[in-house]
Amino acid sequence: KGRDLRQLRQDGWRPTPEQAALIVRRIADALAYAHSKGVVHRDVKPANIFMVGRTQPRVLDFGIARVAHRHEGAGDIAAGSPYYMAPEQARHQTVDRRADVFSLGVVLYELLTDQKPFRGTTLAEISQSVIEHDPPLASEVDARVPRALANIAARAMVKDPEQRYRSARTFSRELRHWLDDRDGQAELEEPVRAMRGGWRLWAGSAAAAVVLGSAILYFVGPTKEPAQPLTARVIDQPPATGEVATHSAAPPAEVRPAAPLDPAPPPKPERVAGGMPNTEAAKARPPAAKPAVTAKATNRERRDVKAATENKATPAVKALGVLRLAVSPWGQVEVDGSPAGNAPPLTELSLQEGKHLITIRNADFPPFSTTVTIAPGQAVGIKHKFGS
Repeated sequence: KGRDLRQLRQDGWRPTPEQAALIVRRIADALAYAHSKGVVHRDVKPANIFMVGRTQPRVLDFGIARVAHRHEGAGDIAAGSPYYMAPEQARHQTVDRRADVFSLGVVLYELLTDQKPFRGTTLAEISQSVIEHDPPLASEVDARVPRALANIAARAMVKDPEQRYRSARTFSRELRHWLDDRDGQAELEEPVRAMRGGWRLWAGSAAAAVVLGSAILYFVGPTKEPAQPLTARVIDQPPATGEVATHSAAPPAEVRPAAPLDPAPPPKPERVAGGMPNTEAAKARPPAAKPAVTAKATNRERRDVKAATENKATPAVKALGVLRLAVSPWGQVEVDGSPAGNAPPLTELSLQEGKHLITIRNADFPPFSTTVTIAPGQAVGIKHKFGS
């Protein structure tokens, strides 16, 4: 599932210099493997590079690939795409793995500048441009391209095969070194930005929660103690049913239910001004003082039993901490053996305090596992780069 690199570019996708270097480095690794088996592709171009996601390339279409040493001294046909073929290929000379290096250098140049280095309106003009024209450095075409990366692309496109990178593996190594010098910022830039955005979202949510909690306390009614300033902290134990969570300094016992738990409390004797019982109403019905007291005591006992049962049934919830993730190019995250999502876009997880086994899987690489210790209200980070 995916699209080839040509289709992505036609749809307007433009990689960053770091993404371009990462993509071309992986293509070079694929070509190096083919070269190690004696196979020269001879038609490396964006249409033959299939993208799974944005940084996972697959090299396709070995339809005109030539097995090395079978046609030595017999010349070669100018097969391939004219914009990407090497000069020796355009001259109908015998090609080797360095021709694929040249073509891949052209792909890198095009990804960096959004322009083809060799142009023409006819096949003859394009071939002449490939043989004679020296394109400007990619950094001169686009100032956002780092000069060191532009020099790598330029060396891959040198006319003389002896002056190019001697193999796709050497080309890949140069790009790897360049990416390592930048400390992998190309792949981790987006997760870091998303991480910062997540912290802003968390801060906004916390502020909204404080405001909502204040409104609830206002409408439910005051406790016996005067209101205390709210302080942000992790609640170790969830409130019982009917109680309102508060961060005030008042002890939990002072927080009362907002409404009685019994659906129908027993009737009380009618009263008149001054708080005295209405004797006429009392005479009209049998005395019910003792049953009322008994019912009231029973209701209180039922409330106590119900609250104790609910507290007993609700397990204690451990305090939460934050696990930050910076995974490149991507990975499936598991926490203690349970799937948690893909990173990126996943950049943060809220985990209970204690030790957790974190496993990150990518089908192209061996899985990565580590153990983290989560502390309440603190953040722990995992930064992993597959293939490094």
